[in-house]
Amino acid sequence: MDDGMLIDPFAPLDLRDQGEALTSQATLAKWLPELPAPTEPPEAEMIRHQSHGYASARWIYRDGEGRPLFAVACFNKPDGHKEVLPYTYGTFIGRRGWHFKLPPAPMHLYGLDQLAARPSAPVLLVEGEKAADAAAALFPDHIAISWQGGAQAVAKADWLPLAGRAVTIWPDNDAPGADAATGAARLLRSNLAVQAHVVELPSGWPEGWDLADAPPPGVYTETLRAMLVTVARYIVAWPPGFSMRREGLFWQRDDPEKTDWWLAAPFVVEGEIRDSGGDGWGLLLSWRDRDGRLHRWSMEHRALIGESSAVEAELMHRGLSIATAPSHRAKLRMALAAVRSETRVTSVPRAGWQRGPSGLVYVMPDGEVVGETCERVILNAGAIETPDVAAVAGTVESWQAEVGAPAVGNDYLALFLAASFAGPLLDVTGDKSGGFHLFGRSQTGKTTLLRCAASVWGPPEMGAMLRSWRATANGLEATAAEASDALLPLDEIGQADGREVAEVVYLLGNESGKRRSNRDGSARRSKTWRLIFLSTGEMDLAAKLMEAGKRVMAGQDVRMVSMPLPRDGLVAGNLCGHADTQALLVHLNEAIKRNYGSPARAFIAALARARAEDAAGVVAALAATRSRFLAAHLPAGADGQVVSIARRFALAAAAGELAAGFGVLPWPNGEAERAAGSCFRQWLSRRGGAGAAEDTEALERVRHFIALHGSSRFATLVSMGMGVEEEADPHRTLSNRAGWRRKDSSGRWEYLIQSEVWAKEVCAGADPREVARALKACDLLLTEEGRLTSKQRIPGYDRPRVYRVAGGILDGREAEP
Repeated sequence: MDDGMLIDPFAPLDLRDQGEALTSQATLAKWLPELPAPTEPPEAEMIRHQSHGYASARWIYRDGEGRPLFAVACFNKPDGHKEVLPYTYGTFIGRRGWHFKLPPAPMHLYGLDQLAARPSAPVLLVEGEKAADAAAALFPDHIAISWQGGAQAVAKADWLPLAGRAVTIWPDNDAPGADAATGAARLLRSNLAVQAHVVELPSGWPEGWDLADAPPPGVYTETLRAMLVTVARYIVAWPPGFSMRREGLFWQRDDPEKTDWWLAAPFVVEGEIRDSGGDGWGLLLSWRDRDGRLHRWSMEHRALIGESSAVEAELMHRGLSIATAPSHRAKLRMALAAVRSETRVTSVPRAGWQRGPSGLVYVMPDGEVVGETCERVILNAGAIETPDVAAVAGTVESWQAEVGAPAVGNDYLALFLAASFAGPLLDVTGDKSGGFHLFGRSQTGKTTLLRCAASVWGPPEMGAMLRSWRATANGLEATAAEASDALLPLDEIGQADGREVAEVVYLLGNESGKRRSNRDGSARRSKTWRLIFLSTGEMDLAAKLMEAGKRVMAGQDVRMVSMPLPRDGLVAGNLCGHADTQALLVHLNEAIKRNYGSPARAFIAALARARAEDAAGVVAALAATRSRFLAAHLPAGADGQVVSIARRFALAAAAGELAAGFGVLPWPNGEAERAAGSCFRQWLSRRGGAGAAEDTEALERVRHFIALHGSSRFATLVSMGMGVEEEADPHRTLSNRAGWRRKDSSGRWEYLIQSEVWAKEVCAGADPREVARALKACDLLLTEEGRLTSKQRIPGYDRPRVYRVAGGILDGREAEP
């Protein structure tokens, strides 16, 4: 062959050169294959084997021009196993036609025609023709190919057509499959210098699973696509003098007589990383430690300019062996600073919805990406781990039967489950973060309900999905960021410090952590989040804050709605065949130990599809459900605070209805609305109406002051006739007088409170004028026109201005404004 002749990698082997591929001269005399075949192979039902009967399936191997090379046929055996045999055209013992014979080695790849038709498309290599066809349907942007002969025949395949291609290998989920994938990657890298990478399959997937099988429990098509994206092609260009070899990264010395420097054990540059704003550039690196564990680290380039040993120390800390000589470490930093990759990776600071260069995706707390993306997205710009918070056990169906179904008819369990799906909707509806707090006596099932809600997202155990109130506000910032666009379950408010609780409620509702500074004085980027939080405890927010000498503010009440334990129990509406409430709670606690995590993934996958296909339709459906809820349950003329809280109940209702519509919650239509409405009405009844919380609090603080001091600080006035009043006991000395009291025409006590006492004691911590206005709006403060006070003739005091509180203050009368 002339040196200048180009080799066509898709051309069939010349029969003159096939002698070396045959095992013996005797085989050559008996079997003469013809490639390409002069005819198409028969359909599967026409292919008959003398021992196995008719074929159940067949696949055709073609050359780059689409001509048939050979086929493989699959036969179902009586024992349930399958037999896959090659089927090749040629002459055997004098008969020319199709025979159950091997084509000549090296074996052609399955999918050569697609490789030729799409020369720039990325390649996905799988084991088996059936898996290749399934992969082609799952990943249409890739060319799915395979080789003939299964896991033991990797070395017999002709890999030359893959030269210069970007190849990802998806292994079967068993030991032979993993070995085959590793072997293929090694051959491609060493013989063809192909950048070949293997998909990492999660532990716990079924043994032997491949892409032709149904996805494992809790796994969806979007999950598989995201896994492939994360192993997208890694085209890496090392700077001159540096090369990654089988033994690791080397620097080639200028003097050929000197040994090249070994700098580090093998690692992969998965891509160049930066945040969505184009800052924080660096490299996404991965490697296996000496125990075989995979490590992945996002190294910012600026770390190479800082402390000289910081990068090397981090690499060694994470199990990568490196050269320790200062000169070698300097070369390693030089290589890391100059290496370039065609792959781009976007780093996001928190979980939840992210808008990247390829559109909208949802990042799970473990870093899994749900949604279509053409660029890899990873969580956080540091160590990338897989937290237990995102683990999955059981299936959606088993969770529905054991956890979701018993919520029907049990209002608070249904509310908590519905609310657990509301976090991902905050980005859709634009609502602010907020929560629900359930309080009451111990050992009544509050924590069980919270754990059921947590099971929607992951393991409902403390330290996994379930979190404790016993933390500082600063500590909860990171926890909130992890739960962004999701759920944050907080148990036992009683264990927390009241001062921290007050700050945490504001913190979670405000969706941002504190502003802090870097070492150089510049502002550090604050952690942010959007979430729904659920809370339990033996006391409500007001009681907890009172422990710390604080009063609950209306803004805190709006951010976290406190709901008392129902008198008839938390799950008394539907016992689901159990003997009593306790038996049902025991069942739920056992059920969530084996079923968790899959409902949220199913919901997110369905929501991501819906938003991609009809975002406006999703918004409209949610708005319709919420409007219907508010029309049915919100009193006319309700205060803005009540409206805000009603909207959160409506959001939970809409989330539950959407989850039911997606087939995730096994509830009849309207169940989520009914349960949320029942809980809202109970909350509203306990509150005492739909007025402003500040107005209610204002009345309570005046009532509390009068009830506490009564006659001890108020001098009693009696009428002497003709509009003249005198103190009933003028010789009585009052310590720290607050004012006077007298009976009105109906015989109730009316209180005249001195202005200074009103401002400094009655209204301590509040605006005295706002408290006065609240009382006046309820006809409980009698004033002069244009003023909040009135002048009263008091014996010995002339006509001081006082706050004249009406006689109905202690009997709870609240006239409408």
